[in-house]
Amino acid sequence: MSKVGSERYREMQKEIGMDLELSRSIYEIKLEKSGVVQFESTIMVDVWWSVENDDYHVPREKVPELDDPKKWPKWKRKIPVIITMLSNCHEAAKKASEEYGVKVSVERLEDSDDYVFHASFDSSNMSEGQFLKEIERHCKAMVKAYRMYEPWLTGSEHEKVTFRSLS
Repeated sequence: MSKVGSERYREMQKEIGMDLELSRSIYEIKLEKSGVVQFESTIMVDVWWSVENDDYHVPREKVPELDDPKKWPKWKRKIPVIITMLSNCHEAAKKASEEYGVKVSVERLEDSDDYVFHASFDSSNMSEGQFLKEIERHCKAMVKAYRMYEPWLTGSEHEKVTFRSLS
C-alpha cells in the first residue's frame, strides 16, 4: 500500500471507530489472484452455540436449510432464537448494502454452522485510488452491518427474544 493509502487507512480508522469494531466486523480481507477482494466478518450466528437457548437442536445435516429465508417459517417454532438472529442479521446486511451501495450478504461458512457477513468486489481493472475508495466503502458497509446487528450478537436483544421464546 502506498504512503497515501496508508495515511487514508489510518484516517478511516479514526473516522469510523475502527478498532475493536473493525476486528469484529471485518475478520478477514483477502485479495485473490483474480483481483477479487473478499471481506468476511467474525461469526454473527453460530447455530450450535445459539441452540443452547432453544429446546430443539438442528441436526447438522439440516443446517444448510437455514441458508434459505423461505424455509425459516418451517423452523421458527423449533428454533425461534436462531431464526430471529438470522433474520436480524440479514436485515442489517440489507440496510448496510443500501446505505453504501455495496452488496453485504449473510453467508454460512463452508461445511459449518456459522454465519458471517460477507462482501466482495472485483479490483482487477481499478486504479489505486479507485481500489482504496472501494476498500473504504466496503469496510464502512461491513462496520455498519455489524453496528446494527451487534445488540443481537452481544446479548441485550438476544436475551429478550430468548426469554420471550422460552416463556
